Amino acid sequence: KTCLTKNLNVSWKAPLEENQKRIDLYNMTFIFKKKQMQYNNPANIEIGQGYAGEVEGQTYADRFAVFDSPQMGVRALFRDLMTKIERHKGDINAIMNQFAPTHENDTVKYSDYVMSQVGKQQVTMDDLPSMAKAIIEYENGIKSPLTSIYLQDIVFNEALELSKHSMPKDYTLEKARSFMSNLQESK
Repeated sequence: KTCLTKNLNVSWKAPLEENQKRIDLYNMTFIFKKKQMQYNNPANIEIGQGYAGEVEGQTYADRFAVFDSPQMGVRALFRDLMTKIERHKGDINAIMNQFAPTHENDTVKYSDYVMSQVGKQQVTMDDLPSMAKAIIEYENGIKSPLTSIYLQDIVFNEALELSKHSMPKDYTLEKARSFMSNLQESK
């Protein structure tokens, strides 16, 4: 017999309240991760930044954007990081202080994780994929199913290609693909 609560560290000998807290925490985490996928926002990009793919009038947690697809959510992360890399001259600590401010995050721990994955303190646009990958892992869990969806080559690589071009905020994934197709045809 398999027990669904096995991975929750639930003990049949522990007080009911203690087990219930573990189950509630697990359920809240599951619901949040499920919603995060429904919102296609792997890095909790805030609303109103004008990124292509942002679904007008929809938010979650009253401040985070909803994107029309995983690709457009990952693209928004790439675009956000491009701006921050330029603004902070590639300093990961400065980038992460703006991206994940200390009043909401353990910014030092977050920066340390990103640096450990990128392999250096000072980044360039060439480091964009490894930096985005580290942020997606940190935000969603290194081995979570959600992370594996966002980091699938088909999603991640398309988002990276789409991020190389400015697009109007009303562009959906379908319009972005059409734009890229037209771009290829004109070459």
